[in-house]
Amino acid sequence: MNQVVQAEKRDVLVMVEQSREGLSAALADRIGVDRFMRAAVTTLRTTPALRNCTPESVLGGLFLAAQLGLEVGGPLAYAHVVPYGKDAQLIVGVRGFVELFYRAGASDVQAYIVREGDEIHRETVDGRVRVFWRDANPLDTSRKPIGALAEVTFPNGGVIQELMSREQILKRKPRTSTRGPWSDWEEEMWKKTVLRQCAKTARLSSDDLALAVEADQTITVGGRRKSVPVGGVDEQPITVAELDQADPRYVHVEGDES
Repeated sequence: MNQVVQAEKRDVLVMVEQSREGLSAALADRIGVDRFMRAAVTTLRTTPALRNCTPESVLGGLFLAAQLGLEVGGPLAYAHVVPYGKDAQLIVGVRGFVELFYRAGASDVQAYIVREGDEIHRETVDGRVRVFWRDANPLDTSRKPIGALAEVTFPNGGVIQELMSREQILKRKPRTSTRGPWSDWEEEMWKKTVLRQCAKTARLSSDDLALAVEADQTITVGGRRKSVPVGGVDEQPITVAELDQADPRYVHVEGDES
């Protein structure tokens, strides 16, 4: 039995190596194929559960990362390939979405964690509603996170903002995220979630951003893309009402639920 399992593990690594030429074509010179392959192989070797996933789904995740021109693996990676049962899923990280927004023409991309005690309010500026946030104490990260804010600025002065409560963010967490970036770097995933929401609501002609949004919640099963169930709310989530009460100056801005 162990020999069979070991053979399956080797097969995934072998199939990735055999796909070098295809991955190189998908990368389109945005990342060197040798660098991309080293990161992919390291991810497989350091994540045993991935090597038990179907080779097809692992390759599917890697090819999506290559199409997006995003390197996989590590706490500061642009993207992660993580196990989802017997299949693998590509999760685009916060740095990945930041990179894709810059490619789409953004001049500045920021994402913040909102904590208890922070000041948040909205104002109408030049006929548009803007959210303003002040960190009560940047050195105190022990305060409970209650939401996240993303802001994408463009050279023409246009600004996209998304503010989401903890409850809204966790509704978008894959139900099976007991391991991987959601457990290891949860606050980074919060930031990624509001940036992804910006990508969904922005009127940008960016194929990469559209693909990243789609890939972030799908896996390859039987040669087809399949949606990953979301809504993995753990513990007792802070409700929108509780978020509003966290600071009397706070005004909740509802994110797009589409």
